[in-house]
This record gives sequence, structure tokens and C-alpha cells, in this order.
Amino acid sequence: MADMENSDALAQAVKMWLASKRNEKVRSLGGGILYPYLGKMMDDDKADEMKGIITQGLQNDFTPPLTPVEVTVVANVEKERWEIGIVAYNADLAIGVNTKAVILNSI
Repeated sequence: MADMENSDALAQAVKMWLASKRNEKVRSLGGGILYPYLGKMMDDDKADEMKGIITQGLQNDFTPPLTPVEVTVVANVEKERWEIGIVAYNADLAIGVNTKAVILNSI
């Protein structure tokens, strides 16, 4: 991501995209990619599934498409929330994002 501008607006858009409900089209084609995981049991397997969904979604659902560099998803069972880290970029626009989001595990 050399020479990429870290965009605060893009980071906020990614957080809104992650927190959107099903069929809310916030910077996306379909919206609500994490919605099916909320309100369910939290464990490492679900965290891995969510990581894959986010990674794929950044490339295929989010607008503008982002190339993921690192995506982390941690289930914080004690606080009933998902802690998500995203580092990604769009080379055509020369922008990147390095952000963290906390999504409550409730609907």
C-alpha cells in the first residue's frame, strides 16, 4: 500500500457497510453481509467464516472494491461483540483503509 492515502471517509464507509442490516445497500450491492452471524453462538469457527465473508465482500460487494491485505475477526464472548480489523486498498483510486470496528452480537 505504498503511496496510498489512508482515507478516514473510506474507513467510516467500511464500518457502516459492516454494521448494515440485510438489504441496506450502504456502499454495497446487497448489504448486511454479517447479519446472518449476529445473534448466534460466537466461536472461532464463526470468526473464520466471517473473515472469509468480509474478505470476499470487500472485493465483490463493497463500492469501490477493495483489495484486502489483512482481515481479522475476533469473537469477544465476554462482551458479546465481534472485533474486526481491516487493512485494504484500491490501487486505481490510490486510497487505502486501516480500521477497526466493533459489531455487537445482537440483531
